[in-house]
Amino acid sequence: MNLLHAALLCLHLLAAALWVGGMATMVLAVRPAAIQVLEAPPLRLQLLGATLARFFTLVQIAIVVLLATGLLMLALLGGRAHWSVHAMAALGLLMMALFAHIRWALYPRLQRALAEQAWPLAAAALNRIRQFVNINLALGGLVFALAVLGRAW
Repeated sequence: MNLLHAALLCLHLLAAALWVGGMATMVLAVRPAAIQVLEAPPLRLQLLGATLARFFTLVQIAIVVLLATGLLMLALLGGRAHWSVHAMAALGLLMMALFAHIRWALYPRLQRALAEQAWPLAAAALNRIRQFVNINLALGGLVFALAVLGRAW
């Protein structure tokens, strides 16, 4: 592996870790803490909505980095890679499509409900986002498993 490929791989892994690790943090730490500490649902919903706004910006940057570095690494390999690389790419594209649905379909519903102080609608929108994030988190875990174990198969 040459230095360029190693640098691309490092950036790729950092972007993937930010996205998948961020989802895990939101699902396993931030949301449960907000439920535990903030008694009023409006406060929880507003906190989680604001947190998602910042996180989604980071995810969008991570996706650009993942696409750019992934394509460049594949180009350096002449388009020929182990099946696990192609499987990771396919799962990554699926994750990006799910994120696009979260970001541009579900999240605007949450934003509207928060702006209107329609707390039951906001809670329902946030719950739907959580369901899609859980799917993406599982897919992200599978991508990491393929990255580590894929060549052994």
